[in-house]
Amino acid sequence: LPHIVLDALPFLKILNPSYIFSIATHAGGPGHVLSQLRVELQKNGLKLNAGKCLEMPSNYIHGYNAPSKSSIQSDLTNADKILQQFAETIKSAEAYLPRSDFPPFSGTTSSYQQFIALVHESDTKFWVDDNCTKCGLCETICPVHNIELETEGPTWHHQCQQCLACINWCPEASIQYNTQTTERGRYVNPRISIEEMKR
Repeated sequence: LPHIVLDALPFLKILNPSYIFSIATHAGGPGHVLSQLRVELQKNGLKLNAGKCLEMPSNYIHGYNAPSKSSIQSDLTNADKILQQFAETIKSAEAYLPRSDFPPFSGTTSSYQQFIALVHESDTKFWVDDNCTKCGLCETICPVHNIELETEGPTWHHQCQQCLACINWCPEASIQYNTQTTERGRYVNPRISIEEMKR
């Protein structure tokens, strides 16, 4: 689970707790995300009744190249089909906890624990090149208000969640992550507009 979700779960208020479902998007392997969520909800006296892992195009461009247009279209088309099927499950309030999406969970791995411990400080690796126009879009779309536009450009304040919205949505592709991204493309969901990201 992302750090921001772990932080929010203890304060979660559900109007109709008799049927709770979750959809977890991922690009690589989903790991134990839904199994972990089920355990975290149980701590609050809540039961996860249904869940589905949904593979989407990867925005993890500091680890890999941006996906091609054809693979993006393929992933989104497959996601549509899965969502339609899962919507029927939700409408009928069926229990749906397939082992493929809910593998046995005996605790988080050391690599996950390290990621959670270091994720806020990971923004120290962001920087901007000379193409930055100081448009302020990165500051606006950051979901945790971690970015502040200053005279010389954006500054990150170490509450990063690694959503990578800033680097992928920068209109000039001027935000970089170490040296990995200087020659790589960017990924934005073609079905989402900048105006929607600003909300």
